[in-house]
Amino acid sequence: MTVRRLEPEDGEAWFRLLVEGATLFPAAFLQTPGEARATPRDRLPSIMRDGHHWGVFEGDDLVGFASIRFQTLSRMAHRAYLGPFYIRPAWQGTGAAYRLLDGVLAILRESGIRQVDLWVAEANGRAFAFYERHGFVKVGRMPRAVIMEDTGPEADLLMVAMLDGADPSV
Repeated sequence: MTVRRLEPEDGEAWFRLLVEGATLFPAAFLQTPGEARATPRDRLPSIMRDGHHWGVFEGDDLVGFASIRFQTLSRMAHRAYLGPFYIRPAWQGTGAAYRLLDGVLAILRESGIRQVDLWVAEANGRAFAFYERHGFVKVGRMPRAVIMEDTGPEADLLMVAMLDGADPSV
C-alpha cells in the first residue's frame, strides 16, 4: 500500500469513494449522499489540484482518502483540520487506515503543522478508539452537531493531536 497526494486524474476515483462513504456511513460525513453526488464532475480536477486530498492505494486502486484543511489566518496557521477520512469496508482492518493516517500526520509535521483537529461522531466508538491510538485526545463535545433525517440529533466529539508534543489542555 502506498500513500500519496491525489492528483487531477484521481478525481473520479475520489468522487466514487466520497459518494460510497456518505451512503454507507452517513453519520461519518457532513454531506448527505445526495450532496456528495451533486459535486460537479467537471470540478473534480480542480478539487484534486488544491492539494488537500490524500489517498491510500493498493496498486492503482484508491482504497481510502483523507482530506486536510489548512488554517489560513496567521494566528491559526499552526493548525490543520482532518476530515473526512474514509477507508472502503473491504479494506478496514487491513492496516490501510493506519498507513493513511500515519502518512498524513507525517506530511503535516513536515509542513510545520503543530496541531491537527477533527470531529468524530460520538456514537462511532471504533473511530474514536482509532484516533486515540494515533495520539488524538478528546477536548470537547458538540451537542446536535448534525441532525440526521432518520435518527435526529447526534453529538460530535472534538479531538486534537499535538504534533509537537504540547499539552492539549493548554
